Amino acid sequence: MTSVTAIPQVVLEGNIHKVIPQSTYESQISPSRSKLATASTIKFEPFVHLQYYASQQGKDNYDATRRLTLSQLGISQETATKRGAISNIGVSDPFPLFTQEAIDIMRNEVLQRETFLKYARYSFNSTSGMDCCIRGYVKTTNNDGANSGTTTDANVELDMINCPFIYEAWNHPETMRLISQMAGVELEVVMDYEIAHVNVSLKSEAEAEEERMAHSLSKKCEQEEEKEEEEDVANPVDIHRKQTGARSMSETNGDDIKAVVGWHYDSYPFVCVLMLSDTTDMIGGETCLRMGHENTSTSPLSSDAENSSFGKVAIIPGPKLGSASVLQGRLIQHIAPQPRGLSERITMVTSYRARNPELQDTSILSTVKPEVNFGSRYNDFYPEWVRYRCDLMCEKLNLAKEKCVTKDGKFDKAEAKKRLQEVEMYLRKTYEEMEVTDVEANKMMRKASVF
Repeated sequence: MTSVTAIPQVVLEGNIHKVIPQSTYESQISPSRSKLATASTIKFEPFVHLQYYASQQGKDNYDATRRLTLSQLGISQETATKRGAISNIGVSDPFPLFTQEAIDIMRNEVLQRETFLKYARYSFNSTSGMDCCIRGYVKTTNNDGANSGTTTDANVELDMINCPFIYEAWNHPETMRLISQMAGVELEVVMDYEIAHVNVSLKSEAEAEEERMAHSLSKKCEQEEEKEEEEDVANPVDIHRKQTGARSMSETNGDDIKAVVGWHYDSYPFVCVLMLSDTTDMIGGETCLRMGHENTSTSPLSSDAENSSFGKVAIIPGPKLGSASVLQGRLIQHIAPQPRGLSERITMVTSYRARNPELQDTSILSTVKPEVNFGSRYNDFYPEWVRYRCDLMCEKLNLAKEKCVTKDGKFDKAEAKKRLQEVEMYLRKTYEEMEVTDVEANKMMRKASVF
C-alpha cells in the first residue's frame, strides 16, 4: 500500500536541509584534501592507473583473487534463477583496481570544496553526526537541481562532467572489462547518477586512538585466556574450531552483528566497492554475507562436505587502499560492521546491471529514492531513472520485434506474448518503484521528520 502523503518541499528541493555546513567542511574535510596535490589535469590512463596493467604484481594479485559462487553461498540454481541472478558469481575478495596516483586524483576531485558543498548530504542512517554521502556529482544531466528543485535557467549547462578523471576511470572499457570479468558477467553502469557514489565517515583522531587501544587490550586478554585454556584439558569443540580456522561469527545467523546499516539487499544487481582510505590501522571492516538456507555440497567456510552447514555467515575481508570488491548485492543479503580505529573511512561505490538486455534487470529504489536517501536529489535522480528504464525497454521491444518471427519465417505468438509481457512488467515496476510506501514514509518520519 502506498502513502498518500504529499512529497515534502525539502525533498523536492533536493534535500537541501541535509547539506554539509561550510564550517564542517573547513574543519573536517579541507585538512584531508590539503594533503593532496593541487587540482590535477591528468587524464585517466589504464596502463598507468589500473594496478592490473601498472605492475606484474597487480596482475598476479587480480588473477589470484578468490570468488565465491552462489552455490558456495547456499543459493541453488533454481533459487538464483527465480530471484533474477545475472551471474553465478556472488562476491569477490578485494582485488587490486586503481593505483595510488589514481586514488589521490579521485580524492582530490570528490573532496574539492565546490563539489562537496554542493552535492554532499548527511546520511539518513548517520549516528556520529559526520557520516555523509555524495551522489550524482560526477556527471550532471539536464537541469542541475543540486540546490534547487525548480531550476529553469536556460543557461544551465547540459551533461556537465564535474569530475572528469572519476568519470573516465569508471567508464573506461578496460576498467569495465576487469570489473565484469571479476563479476562473471558483462556489466554496464546503471545510470550516470550511480557512478562513484561516495560514503564518508569521520571521527576525531583521539576517538580512533581510543578504539585502537581498547582493541589492543582486548586482544591481549584473549591471548591470555587462550594460554590458560591450553593448560587445561582441551575441549573437542575448541580443537575443531582451531583446526578448521572457523570464526565464532560464522557460527551464528548474524543477528548479533553490530552495524550502522543492518542486514539488507542492494537496490541494483551488482556493485563494486572501492576503498579510498588507508586502512592500515582499521579494526574490522569485513563484509558479512548471509548464506542461503539450502544445504550445499561445499561451503566457503569449511574444507570438506561434512562441514558444509557449519557456518551461516560468510566473511569477506575489507579492501585496502585502491582495492575493490564486487558483490551481487541485489541477490545476497549483507551487512558491513562498523570498523574501528580509523579517523577517516571513505569508500566509492558504482552500481551495475547486465549489459545484455535479455538478462533480468531487478533494480529497485528502496534504498536510493530521494524520499528515503538524502543524497538523491529529486529533480536529478528521477529523470535519469525514467530515461534509463525507457532506453532499456526500447532495447527489449526491439528484441521482441526480432524474435517474434522464427528463422523459417513463422510467427511465434507465444514468444511474442512472453517478451511483451516482460516489457509490461518492467514498465509497471518502473513507476511502482517511484511510489513511497507507508513503511518508507514512517521510517523517514522517525529518522528526519521529513514526512
